[in-house]
Amino acid sequence: MDQVRILVPMPTAEETLELEVTVGGTKHLMAYRIETVTWGPDVPPDERADQIRRFLRSYDSEWSLVQIGAPGEGKVPITFR
Repeated sequence: MDQVRILVPMPTAEETLELEVTVGGTKHLMAYRIETVTWGPDVPPDERADQIRRFLRSYDSEWSLVQIGAPGEGKVPITFR
């Protein structure tokens, strides 16, 4: 699938980002949720990965994983559709 990247404001916790896109005259409503997994400064990389795995296993199964973003300062964004 081809992708288009558009900068949009980040939703706050418990909010869903909804986009209505028209492609070839057909409208599509797309819903996304961006969550953040955080950890302390002394958490080693293998524990960070385990923490992300646990988070994903326990997440609402009605949402599909889209992307695990690049880690920043003590956190990583995770996008669901």
